[in-house]
Amino acid sequence: MVHVLIANRERYETTGMEWLLKSNDASLSIELAFTISELLDKLESFPVDILILEMELLTPLENKNLKKWLKVLNPKVVGLTLEATFETAMKAIDIGVKPLLLKPVSPEQLQRNIQYLVREIKSKHSLNPIEKKSENRIDITQIFNDNLTSAKDFVFLGFKTEERGCIKKLTTFLKNYSFKMDVEFYSLSDSIIGISKLNEDSWYEESQRLLRDWQLYEPEPISIVVYLPTDKNLSIHERYIETKKMLEVTFFIGFNQVTQYAEEIKWQFIDPFLTSSEQKLWIDFLNHSNLTGIREWLYKEFLHLATPYPDPGLIRIRITSILAQIRRYMKENSIFIELESDYLNLFNQVLYSTIIYRNVQELIIFISKIFNLKEQMSEHKKDLIGNCIDYIHTHYWNSQLTLEGVATLLNRNPTYLSSIFVQKTGKTFRETLNEVRINKAIKLLNETEMSIKEIARLCGFTHQQYFTRVFRQLTNMPPKQFRNHNS
Repeated sequence: MVHVLIANRERYETTGMEWLLKSNDASLSIELAFTISELLDKLESFPVDILILEMELLTPLENKNLKKWLKVLNPKVVGLTLEATFETAMKAIDIGVKPLLLKPVSPEQLQRNIQYLVREIKSKHSLNPIEKKSENRIDITQIFNDNLTSAKDFVFLGFKTEERGCIKKLTTFLKNYSFKMDVEFYSLSDSIIGISKLNEDSWYEESQRLLRDWQLYEPEPISIVVYLPTDKNLSIHERYIETKKMLEVTFFIGFNQVTQYAEEIKWQFIDPFLTSSEQKLWIDFLNHSNLTGIREWLYKEFLHLATPYPDPGLIRIRITSILAQIRRYMKENSIFIELESDYLNLFNQVLYSTIIYRNVQELIIFISKIFNLKEQMSEHKKDLIGNCIDYIHTHYWNSQLTLEGVATLLNRNPTYLSSIFVQKTGKTFRETLNEVRINKAIKLLNETEMSIKEIARLCGFTHQQYFTRVFRQLTNMPPKQFRNHNS
């Protein structure tokens, strides 16, 4: 029996999910929690294989306790969220959410994800070797739990398909393949592990032959890892964990390759968050629709990595930091609604994609779509003052922006434009421009760690002193005090 716990604040929505899952699979055991305290009580009292968790239910105070129980129970966690923000993604990654679904979740989407996890859990509970190839068979429990039995006399193999759904096809292929050496294969939900006694034959050459034979009949890309014994006397479980880790290198190098290792992998640590200067650079990229600069930056940042590679999880967080900048830009330019579905699809792909190159390419395509939509929307605006205000919103960062310059661009007399502007808005051009600039500055004060001087420059103020005076006039406090007050 698979045990499911649904933790969600909305009672009608929660009971609806319970009915939906039970109607599809009556064998499921389902518990409900509507508060964080109920969630923790249920985790302590009941077995949990799958946790359906509303991310907004979590509080920083209780997050530590939740992570403790998740570590003990190790359930599959399906996240639900009202808004797929960067902060939500960070919280989801931190507790191991996979997948993260946006509310309202369609019944088909929820059923599909839960059915997949149920199959995965049931297959793991009844996991058996693909085929017995030798007398030196290792029990499956040794792979997952045994930290005592030495694996110094074994070669470990790892197989991974680019599309998870192709694991079954690869399993069948390996079962019927003619190997020169004895080997035991164990099929998992996302990969296949092979274990063979160490001998003079080369598993690297054998794996190369297998890859060539696979490519003759199957189009799906696969990756193969050969992990030789090391000087360090590791257990079977530890070698299994390292083999799985080696398979993650395909995130950087791609598939259809055989890689051989004779020592453990050490990930290089990187700061996954954009620095203050990088945030400023991305604001400039987006404000100026600089797709060429964006492409060059992304290629340099993500497509020229070398060993030791950073942890793929940190790379995913770094890309979601960029998505946070893009989302802010889209909302500022009122184009988020039109591309919300595309944004959420890209966000989900960044979290779960198996190849970094595809993430980068899809990100560039999406940004190009943003710039094209922004240009199309600008071309369709007819109203003179509307065009003038739109221009202020998109060029507020230009310290040389003046009424005279905008009038020239709109082919209007500056005096006439000034008069019409006041009639329609009740404010002067300069008052509107300052309000827009200060509103942008407030966002940067709240959402970045950039200095007051940098924010002033990015918002179009040449002198920090003048920026401070205008800021105080509109908010009744200077920028530094405003940031401290809202932090």
